[in-house]
Amino acid sequence: MKLEMLRSVIEGTDSAKGYAEIDGNDDAHALSGEGHIEVNPSVPGLAEGKVAARVTQSGRDFAAQSASGVVDNAGTTWNGTQEAAQFATQNIAPTNFGEAAAQQAAAQVPATTQHVAQSENKGPAFVSVSGVGFTPAAPAKREGVKRDVPEKYPFGELKAPIKNADGSINYDGAVVFVPSTKDKTGKLRTGDEMAFSLQSACNAANRRYGRELPPKVGTDGKSRKQYEYDRTFKAQGGTHNGQEGAFIYREFREQSSQA
Repeated sequence: MKLEMLRSVIEGTDSAKGYAEIDGNDDAHALSGEGHIEVNPSVPGLAEGKVAARVTQSGRDFAAQSASGVVDNAGTTWNGTQEAAQFATQNIAPTNFGEAAAQQAAAQVPATTQHVAQSENKGPAFVSVSGVGFTPAAPAKREGVKRDVPEKYPFGELKAPIKNADGSINYDGAVVFVPSTKDKTGKLRTGDEMAFSLQSACNAANRRYGRELPPKVGTDGKSRKQYEYDRTFKAQGGTHNGQEGAFIYREFREQSSQA
């Protein structure tokens, strides 16, 4: 159940480890696409088929609203009032999501082995493609980095899609293709898996290009940042010239005045 998975991610985020290990299934895809969790499939030591996940503030708010009468894994019933708010509004985990484990694992690998692994994954980070004929699939928080930090993917260069005279959407210049990379087991990710791993980067870009609004004080008395999004990005699995990977695209916005 999606809410149970979200609850386990909140518990893992608030633990000493700072994240939870969850199955990379449809519920995980849905929670990530809705911006309730962030995922990292490359954290060392994960079991096969598992991804590391931590909750966003959106996920905590969603859990607080949905917590009434729900029994968690520890057998505690949440009543949607003070107990639910306390459960859903703990401090968010540190931003070095899985980095400590990754650095420790890297330190234990001989330099020659690291060089071989880097050589195997050598290739372009993204491929410029024509947006003609591209159509997004049907729709299914972390604070982003500062705008002056170089982007791994060219979110800032993606043009706003425009509507053609026949009502179709022209994505020319609004989409790039990211070839699939290997996971920690050496297996090449499928298009959907690649899109899943890129969605966190898209969510961060949404924040990065958004406008910060006056903070909102929740029922728990805590102040939280609010944003109005000028442009939004999504990832979608697919193929380009026979190569599997994922498309990163800028969403079409009616009456858009984006640059």
